[in-house]
Amino acid sequence: LDASVRGTWRITDKGRTRLGVVSPPPPLSPPSSTSTIGALLDRERQQIRAQLHELLMNLHPQQFEEFAGKLLESLGFTDVEVTKYVGDGGIDGYGNLEMGVVKVKAAFQVKRWRNNVPPAEINQFRGAIQGEFDQGIFIVTSDFSGEAKKVSSKRGAVPIVLINGDRIVNIMLERGLGVRQEPLTVTRIDEEFFTAFGTTED
Repeated sequence: LDASVRGTWRITDKGRTRLGVVSPPPPLSPPSSTSTIGALLDRERQQIRAQLHELLMNLHPQQFEEFAGKLLESLGFTDVEVTKYVGDGGIDGYGNLEMGVVKVKAAFQVKRWRNNVPPAEINQFRGAIQGEFDQGIFIVTSDFSGEAKKVSSKRGAVPIVLINGDRIVNIMLERGLGVRQEPLTVTRIDEEFFTAFGTTED
């Protein structure tokens, strides 16, 4: 026992060991404001991503085709046209992308699906645009099967660019499509301001 302070008895570490009592762990230091804000922002981003994906899933298929046109325009495509909803021949729309002196004529197809897209859909889309377009773009709210990803690029065939649900949301966040970013103000103590008055004296 430690009685160094009059009227106060405190068990020492040696005494704790003899009695088999484990010393309490040191108190955890509170998280910094920076780490707390970072964690809150990360959680908010995940919530926004989930909300965007659900909003896309709630669109009517025809509305999703219109959205896809806006998505491609945000990526720099021009002269984007959405074809008629019924009897479009497997092509939901088309547009042009100019890269320097090169002009690419692309067609796109969209699927508002929860299941992964199989390779048959990629091959069917390619067949619909072969000989008329330089590139195909397949946009889906879900994802593509491993085999579908393989057949998207074939030697001598029109390449098909694959845009899955995660990539759609990434583009929306990067291009500010369907989202509005607001500045975050963080208030901190200005140490230099108080240092200018000199050190405090008791």
